[in-house]
Amino acid sequence: MVKEKSTLKKNLAIAIGLIVLFIITLILGTAYWLFVKAERMSDSALNIQSAKTQTPAVEGSADTTLAMPLKDVSGTDLGEAPRYEGSIRSNYYVSSDQQFYSVEYFAGTSKDKIADFYKNYLGNTGWVVSNTDLKTIVFINETNELTLEFINESRTAPFITQYSLNLTKSNL
Repeated sequence: MVKEKSTLKKNLAIAIGLIVLFIITLILGTAYWLFVKAERMSDSALNIQSAKTQTPAVEGSADTTLAMPLKDVSGTDLGEAPRYEGSIRSNYYVSSDQQFYSVEYFAGTSKDKIADFYKNYLGNTGWVVSNTDLKTIVFINETNELTLEFINESRTAPFITQYSLNLTKSNL
């Protein structure tokens, strides 16, 4: 009987030890999981916000914050007009009848450099400037209209410019 009590106490001590070990492992595992999850969320937030800068709107209205995306969203660039070098595609839209396309980009440069690039490129490929103002340049060719629209830009370094190319195809 004494031997049975001794064995029972020993087994009970082992069981309690295993339960305590399990609880400690569970706590440490949970803490590690929370740490890893927080680190991934932090990395994700850094990817979105790494190039944030305080910037006024193109028309000089109010301060807004521009963030340079790190990679393209899905979609395609316009065949008629390549993206400005180093631009990141941030939005893509095509109408159901495929007569209107809109591609939005962020570029780490000034509005003027982007405008000069498209004026030169499109001018050399048969497009003509038909209209221009502070925010847009409209190009036309025999059948299509392409609008370069400046959505937002920073006024100081590091320069970030948000712009879109909007292509309207004619049914001719």
